[in-house]
Parts: sequence; C-alpha cells; structure tokens
Amino acid sequence: MEETHDENCDKTDMRRNALHETLNAIMIGVDGARTKGTNQTYMYKATWKKFLGWLADAVPSHDPMNPDTNTPKYIAAYIMLQCDDIVGLKDTAGSELSCRNLSYLVASLIRSAISYQYRQEGFSIWTAYGNKWIGNPALSTIVTDYLAGLRRKKARNGDVAASMRSLTCFDLECIYDLFFNPSRRTERMNLLVEGVTQERRQQLTDHLCAELYFGYVVSFLCLLRSDETLNIEIPHCRLQINRDGKWKCLKEIAALGNVQLESLKLRLELKLPFRKTAQEGGIQPFYLPIHHDKPHLCAVRAYLRWRLFLRERSSGKMF
Repeated sequence: MEETHDENCDKTDMRRNALHETLNAIMIGVDGARTKGTNQTYMYKATWKKFLGWLADAVPSHDPMNPDTNTPKYIAAYIMLQCDDIVGLKDTAGSELSCRNLSYLVASLIRSAISYQYRQEGFSIWTAYGNKWIGNPALSTIVTDYLAGLRRKKARNGDVAASMRSLTCFDLECIYDLFFNPSRRTERMNLLVEGVTQERRQQLTDHLCAELYFGYVVSFLCLLRSDETLNIEIPHCRLQINRDGKWKCLKEIAALGNVQLESLKLRLELKLPFRKTAQEGGIQPFYLPIHHDKPHLCAVRAYLRWRLFLRERSSGKMF
C-alpha cells in the first residue's frame, strides 16, 4: 500500500514539474520588455534571434534569408541541440556539444517561430525549383521527419503530451493556484517574467496569468487544439445573462456593475467558425456556465479577468 502511495506522489510531482516546464516552454524566448504586439509575436521574434545567433556562430557563411538545401538541416540541428538527448556530439573543431533535452513542446515552438519568420518574409511552401529549393525551409520534410521522430522518442521516454486534452482537472487546479494564489505571487513572477522593474514584472505577470489561464480553461472545456485556441477572436466570445428564464447577451461587461457574480446566472458563449473535426461548417456554439464551486473550471471568471486587460477592444485576436 505504501508503494502505491509513493508511486502516486511521484506521479504528482512529475506532473507538477511538467506543468512548470510547459509554462516555461510557452514563454521561451520572451523578452521582459514588451511594449506592443502579442506575446506570441514577441516570443517568435526572440526565438528567431536566438536561432540566428547560433547559426552565425556555427555556420558564419550561411545566409538564412537565402535558404538552400542545407537550411532545413541547420534548423533540425538547432532543434536537436535544444530538445534531444544525444550524447557524444562534436562540432567541426572537435569540441563536445551538449543537448539540453527540453520537451517536445519546446521543439514544436522553435519550429513554429522559425516558420513564422519565413512566412512574414513572404516565403511559402518548401519546394524544388530547377536545381535548387525555394520557400519556407521550416516546412521541409527534413524538419518534419525529425520532429516526428523526436516526438516518438519523447513519448517512449515518458514526455508529457503537449495537447490541452492531456490536462486534467487536477492540473488546472494546480495552475490556477500558481497563477492566482496571493501567497505565490513571487513564485509566478520569477517563472514568467524577467529583465524588467519590479512594478513592471507585477503588471506583466498579472497580464500573462489572465491570458494563459483563459486559454487553458477554454481549451480544456471545449477540447480544442492549440491552433484552434490561438485563432479565437474577440467577437467569438459573448457573455450571456439569464433574466426571467431567457438568455440575453451583454453588450458591455460594465453592465454587470458591482453585483457579486454569485448572485447572477451567467454563461460564456463561444462560437468557432473553424474546427478541424468540422471543416464543412455547422459548428454548434459552446455554452460554458459559471462555476461557483469550482473556480479553476470557470470559463466565465477567466474570461472576465482577461477582458480587463483587453479593455475596450472589440475585434482582433483573443490571444
């Protein structure tokens, strides 16, 4: 019986550690001083700069903005050094290289960041043109095949899946406690934000916690893929209130006034115009009711918290 208890404790600790790694992965490459744009854009740009710095040291003669047949290999090599666990690697000078063995989620984020930068520069599908290749090298079969192999390898080694569907209620409760427990404020600031003043760190931490948690809870409750979550726009979400047995949309959140949420019947309507499992349309809206007894599963509270940071914005991406 003791062994079973110890095993459960070990699994709990492993999952908590994995959640911390996931949060770190989400924020990889994010500079502390963010003044405009989305967090995702800044994360991508910072990751791209790190890749360029590594490439300049490893292959100074290679121009990444004029990709050739070797560019996909360099991208795969960079991801390998960050996320694989291969030992005994050496560079051209004979110096030993060490792999960081980060999660598959980090590998996927690095590939997405590099691909994003090439798309911004007008590069499209990686394809052969005469005796050379043109397009986005991050979309090449070399990078795709390497990531597929890395994912299988990570799965064999017990790496936690990156999908929101792998989260449990317990996981969300742990994240909720980390993000919103007043006694853990310093811990979450150290985890999420670096390189700015204390006051700015507090502001950015509150902003990120609200944004990330709304994304987590909506993805969990609606079983959304990560790309489906990131494509949610502000008009897709509408807060509804039940008055006299009828649900009506609130045009302005300010209409709630200072009334306690516990005294109201609220729900969040989420209408998605896209779904991988319903590519021909006909997607029914999600209705997420307010949870008074389980705040870590309450999409209404998470939405209201995030809307405070979006202020008066009525269009554009939600995240």
